Amino acid sequence: MAISLRAWLLHPIHDNPVAQAEQQHQARAGRRRGIWLFNLMFVLALIFGAVALLLTGAVDWLAAQAGVPVADVEDALTAVLSFAALLIGMLLFAQHVLIVSQAVQVTAGTIVREKQARTWESLILTGIDARQIVRGKWRASLRLLWAAHRRALWLRLAGIVGPMVIGATSDLVNVAPLDLRVLAVIVVFGMGLVVINVLLAAGIGLLGSALGRGPAMASQLASGLHFGFILLSVLLFFAWIIVDPSAFRYDGAGIGVLMSPLDGGSVVIWSLIGGYEALDRLGGVLLGGSIAVGVYAALIWGVLRLTEWVIVRQGATPHQQAAAQGAPVWGRVRRIWPPIFGAGSPNQRTDQRRAERVQ
Repeated sequence: MAISLRAWLLHPIHDNPVAQAEQQHQARAGRRRGIWLFNLMFVLALIFGAVALLLTGAVDWLAAQAGVPVADVEDALTAVLSFAALLIGMLLFAQHVLIVSQAVQVTAGTIVREKQARTWESLILTGIDARQIVRGKWRASLRLLWAAHRRALWLRLAGIVGPMVIGATSDLVNVAPLDLRVLAVIVVFGMGLVVINVLLAAGIGLLGSALGRGPAMASQLASGLHFGFILLSVLLFFAWIIVDPSAFRYDGAGIGVLMSPLDGGSVVIWSLIGGYEALDRLGGVLLGGSIAVGVYAALIWGVLRLTEWVIVRQGATPHQQAAAQGAPVWGRVRRIWPPIFGAGSPNQRTDQRRAERVQ
């Protein structure tokens, strides 16, 4: 699986000329630089948390060296650990916002760029259909984002596991002992929710690019559509809390999935870290996560298909795969009720009737 993912994301694209051209353009543009500064901040925060965690094992020595009561040192280290966990959580949130917003902006400039450069007509006259155009630009943009942020994902993994380790190994923090099942669920949610939100954000950016008449308009449309999706998910989250106030206390992780477009799964992570009573409800959490993945998959598919429809209206060639395969569902219906539908396709029968009228 890891090999196929690496091949899909890193190896040259040979099966789609649009994706090849887009990837070459993105490489020449040299975007997404300057992320090293954010990654450096993340590394420093992780080091700060690790040092604070190590110091919890030397409380007596620190108290003796400082000449203060042990309780004062414990209080100080507790505050430091809490601050480290808060800082890491804020960086996780900021990282999600950074990657997702870049996904929207990168794809928002793809299709509209062809129109501005007056290469759109040449592109659609090559016979490349709408699906190849949309999927090619989407795939090439995702590869650019992967190349820019794949190292940051390791930092994210460390940032997700770090608070778990801090809470589970330190007696100064009131968190239950570490459980590998909870840790696995937290890692899956913390990493997976960012990935599927990036996939959807890239699709929304493509839709804005197809609808926009210029780069500025496309960027505004894409950002507006993505903000609308985030706002809807947040409203659903708070509506659920208002309808059932006890729901978040007993299943904060499951309901927190609704906030993932905004926070990248931070609510889910902190709900599972702070409340290990969720250990008895991992089945429900996994079920909610599976439903969320299904909803996201449907949204991604729908956004990409809607983008295809938009560019078909702008002159692109419709995707012909169904017609080339003979439309199997329609063919089965015609075989079952031949007296109703007759022989041949609807277009063929129309042409037949016209020929008969001419004769």
